Amino acid sequence: MNKADTSKIKQLLKQYNIRQKDIAAFLGVSAQFVNQVINGKRSTASVMKAIALFTHSPTPELWLKEDVTSLIGTKF
Repeated sequence: MNKADTSKIKQLLKQYNIRQKDIAAFLGVSAQFVNQVINGKRSTASVMKAIALFTHSPTPELWLKEDVTSLIGTKF
């Protein structure tokens, strides 16, 4: 399971006025699913990449480096 920097993600979402349901709508998943990824209960590359995209942050800054190496080359 990927370990998210939950507080940093929530801070960035607030800074950019992005709601979890905005990311969910973009991906066609539930807001609850996005919340579970942010809180480290679920893991999916597409949600992790979307959060990084929406917050203008490299994925490794939001998730621990050793967990993100498996995402390299993964498509949405």
